Amino acid sequence: RQALRLRTTEPEDHATPGSTRIGGTPDLPPGIDYPATDGKLWRFYAQIDLADIAALQSWLPRTGRLYFFGEGQEEGDGVRVLHSNAPAADLQPYAWPKDAEFADGVDVSDAHEGYKVRIDATVSLPNLYNAGGGRLSGEDASLLEIDRDDKLQEAYWALEAELAGDGERRNGAHLMNAHVFTQHENPQEQASRERGGLPQEWINLLTLDSDNKPGFCFWDAGTFTFSIHEKDLALGDFSRVHWSLESS
Repeated sequence: RQALRLRTTEPEDHATPGSTRIGGTPDLPPGIDYPATDGKLWRFYAQIDLADIAALQSWLPRTGRLYFFGEGQEEGDGVRVLHSNAPAADLQPYAWPKDAEFADGVDVSDAHEGYKVRIDATVSLPNLYNAGGGRLSGEDASLLEIDRDDKLQEAYWALEAELAGDGERRNGAHLMNAHVFTQHENPQEQASRERGGLPQEWINLLTLDSDNKPGFCFWDAGTFTFSIHEKDLALGDFSRVHWSLESS
């Protein structure tokens, strides 16, 4: 599957409004309020400049920015993905209000640090862990034969890790439109069960890995995935984005 790999590089200096970043604070357009629950702020995870990645992918809008927020990491918490085509000149850097708290009860002084991002195109391979039961169909089903050969299995794991940037885990490798390791239901299966549609109709917009640089830690060093149904993405409707968290 065609995918993008986002590596955090150096601390964000906010010299370019609207630039792609992981963590920190967003540059919000007029008319968009920072998400909050009863006055408590949601976590800000990422801001993606779509023009920067237009030449690297074919599934997202070509212009504007995507903003990724989450209320928390517990069942029932919400997420919000916002898309705006406001010009960079209209964007306003968000500043944390004095003495504010996040919805998870943590003071904003413990906010995730902002980091610049290097983005490149990659390929995401299906994860073979617990892959039976019809998860892999068509030509992909032949991948199940790899489990019968130890050398092939080790080679496949090594290739999967290289493409995903696993050598940089805990140091900033995040993915868009990628397969996600899961011990049970994957993000697309969860979204299908909870929101409808077939699993293959759901697209993993962004998978955030636990990352020491901004200070991401999803449960026990897991991953946090935002998924959208293909029809909603075609309509530019980000109001029904589903989230899932995978951890050991």
